[in-house]
Amino acid sequence: MAATTIEVAKNLFHYARGNPQRVLAIRNAFDAAMTGALTKGGMDLITNANKNGVSMSKLAGMHEGERQTALRYAIMWLDAGFIPSQSRAVGRF
Repeated sequence: MAATTIEVAKNLFHYARGNPQRVLAIRNAFDAAMTGALTKGGMDLITNANKNGVSMSKLAGMHEGERQTALRYAIMWLDAGFIPSQSRAVGRF
């Protein structure tokens, strides 16, 4: 089972928290992903191809849009300094 966008973002947050070089690497990866998305066909994904009797197949763990979202969440959380609660429970006092 592939990881969800939120799980990947949490892993990126924990990987980079407190390390400016890693935070910069995540920001650069997000910039590169978004720049690539602006080009024609930048969000295309080839998973199977055949040519001259040669076959190629690729298993994609995350689609590019999901990767961009995970990077964006990680940057937001790193800027805030924490991961917001993912619970939908409401407490009343």
